[in-house]
Amino acid sequence: MTASKPSLFSKLLVGWLIPLAIAAAGVLVFMGLGQQAPKQVVSDLSDPRVILTKMPMVSIDSMQEYRGIETLDIDLSGTVVPFRQVTIGAEVAGRVVLKTDQCRIGRYVHRGDLLLKLNPKDYELEIERISSLKESEYAQQRELEQEISNIKRSLALAEEELQLQEKELARLASLPEGFASDTEQDQARRQRIASANQVVTFQNQLQLLQTRRTRIELAERLAETQLAQAKVNLERSEIRSPISGVIINETVQEDSYVQRADKLCIIEDTERVEVSCNLRTDQLLLILDQISDGTNKDSSSQVLRASSYELPPTPVEISYQVAGRSDTVYQWHGKLSRYEGIGLDTQSRTVPVRITVENPRDVRRNGIAITEEGNGGLPALVRGMFVDVKIMTKPRRPLVLIPKLGLKPGGQLWTFKPEVSQGSGQTQSSNVGPDLNMSNPEDWQVGRIEVIGGIKTIRMSKVPHLGDREYWVAEADQRVSPGVKLVTSPLANLIGDGTDKVRTAKSNMGN
Repeated sequence: MTASKPSLFSKLLVGWLIPLAIAAAGVLVFMGLGQQAPKQVVSDLSDPRVILTKMPMVSIDSMQEYRGIETLDIDLSGTVVPFRQVTIGAEVAGRVVLKTDQCRIGRYVHRGDLLLKLNPKDYELEIERISSLKESEYAQQRELEQEISNIKRSLALAEEELQLQEKELARLASLPEGFASDTEQDQARRQRIASANQVVTFQNQLQLLQTRRTRIELAERLAETQLAQAKVNLERSEIRSPISGVIINETVQEDSYVQRADKLCIIEDTERVEVSCNLRTDQLLLILDQISDGTNKDSSSQVLRASSYELPPTPVEISYQVAGRSDTVYQWHGKLSRYEGIGLDTQSRTVPVRITVENPRDVRRNGIAITEEGNGGLPALVRGMFVDVKIMTKPRRPLVLIPKLGLKPGGQLWTFKPEVSQGSGQTQSSNVGPDLNMSNPEDWQVGRIEVIGGIKTIRMSKVPHLGDREYWVAEADQRVSPGVKLVTSPLANLIGDGTDKVRTAKSNMGN
């Protein structure tokens, strides 16, 4: 029994008395500290400082004039496609007797390189046959010329004899009656008729020979044409590359027999390449509305009609970043060439266009021109490569630069309209303690916010003469012009009808 009493007392002490003592001590300490008097707040609404404290504080920036930017670039992604593919076909039939090592897939060939050779024996024999036929026609023509020469001499003698017979007949007719008998006169007439008949015979033979000469001349020209065709066929038995490029397909092997028009191989032209990409309609309008270079001043109806389906030759820069090497970028110069067909793409609703690279060997690495000798070979711009495209336009429409933070969601601008009068500008010190941290009205500019919508922005760009700051490039109009002040800081509960009053530091008004 005596042992349980200290145990009960300990429980009472720990469970009740000590917590109550701690709580009482806390209350006494709180009451001893007392209450802190709040700082005096100015409640006089006529004090400009009170008015300023009720206005939201904003940051502003100014629109800038569009200058210092040579070109307005349109960034796209594109795919390299071949400029043209040439299908080499057999122009004559024959057996393939030679296939060179160059006629293999992936081999680069130059213009005029021998690829295949067909059996030329048939065409060589054809040339010999036609050459012999032509010589035979020449011999017949020489023989005919000799016959014509003989007939002409005989005709001359016959005409001379006819003249003598006519003179004899005229002399007999001039004699007095009875000096020449009728028999003698009839004999003279018969001889004249025989001489005339001889002349007519020679004339007919001469005309016949001249007709034969025309036929032989036609046969001779036909033989010349056949001989030329045979020589062409002999040349066609050797298949040579018509362009410089890479063989991407081959279909015949040595000792194969090919017919005329059979496909032999396909060569892809590497002298020029193209890049296929797609433009949005707003980007297309920006390209079409450019400053004219004055190269085409023809205003005829045909030229105007064609210009509706053509693109201006806008310069383009094509870049390719090497996979795994982010610090290595190759660049080529190109030109916006033409539409890829006509109309919009039915799936993406964009405009497909083609860019032509006239000289793929004119390549730069990280902006520095490189040569084949110094680089150990130039990088190839080949089909299937995904490249970055930068179309460098020179817009004709007026543009303006909008600060990056000045453009609000929905294409809106919050313009700052400063108020000229802000009251007396004198501070009232009644009922204001010296420790109050109030604003000086002389350091602030009060204004109203007006919301402008429907801003047509083009892209964001860094402006070199403005410290490489980022600005939105937008179309200028009577509402959007250089010098307009824009609110760049966010605001809550904005009405936007010109009744929202805000303040900004006067140091910002000089921007």
